[in-house]
Amino acid sequence: MRREGRRLRFERLRHLVGRAHTEAVRCEKARAYFAGWVMLGVALEAALVAMTRVYPHHPYKFHKTIARWWSLDDLIKVSERAGWLQPDGVRAAKRIQQWRNFLHADKFAQRRSLSVRHRTLDARLKDFELITGQLYDFIVGPGGLAQAIKRMAP
Repeated sequence: MRREGRRLRFERLRHLVGRAHTEAVRCEKARAYFAGWVMLGVALEAALVAMTRVYPHHPYKFHKTIARWWSLDDLIKVSERAGWLQPDGVRAAKRIQQWRNFLHADKFAQRRSLSVRHRTLDARLKDFELITGQLYDFIVGPGGLAQAIKRMAP
């Protein structure tokens, strides 16, 4: 039952990643760039939380327990240390985090102007694709989950 619940949570997170990414693309087409930034932040956070469900032992290596709530900053640090993301993927994740954080009321009020444009959201969408590509490569690459399952098969 416990393992089944873990798998279901992962599936729900995986669904959220896909849906949030799809919504971000729809937001870009509708010229709703603020909403697109929010959706990319949701997608990134869900993708990294899903990785903590697939590899729960990785955060423990860095004295991080699986918490009920993670900050996006903590998730990015764990993904970097665990090798889920390469340095360019970490920088991309931090850019998405930075743009998402611009939407916090206090930070938004402190800035004189915020350039909300198609090219900015498009660049963050490309960042997200880089990140998901690296997460996928980690899972199916040598030493990844898919390879471990193949080795265990009779």
